[in-house]
Amino acid sequence: MLWYTNADFTHMVYMPPSLSDHTPLLLHTTDSPRPPPVFQFYDMWVKDPAFLTIVRKHLPLHISDPLPQLCQYLYYVQRDLCRFSRSKFKDLQQQLNQSRAQLDSLQLALATQPTDAELLQQEKHSC
Repeated sequence: MLWYTNADFTHMVYMPPSLSDHTPLLLHTTDSPRPPPVFQFYDMWVKDPAFLTIVRKHLPLHISDPLPQLCQYLYYVQRDLCRFSRSKFKDLQQQLNQSRAQLDSLQLALATQPTDAELLQQEKHSC
């Protein structure tokens, strides 16, 4: 595991050598606060039929105070898009790993059989 995931902030204190010819070290580790996650928009959402429904759902019927209404609208759309993404694309990392494994397997097979038309076709469709 990466050092940063276990101890993202460290402080080293060099102790006096005393009677030894070695310098003792005192290592302090503390957890620093992590910043809150940032909303990220994914292009794949737009291709889903539910996207427009989510975007239109919270549109105000009339505009009275534009800035607060825009902030409120963006808050609700962001919340619903995050829920949508978690429910629809929750196993995206697993799908990506499977696709990479399949592509690696195809490319290994192509290394030994570079003229195999079926393998070439499968590789083309997997990219």
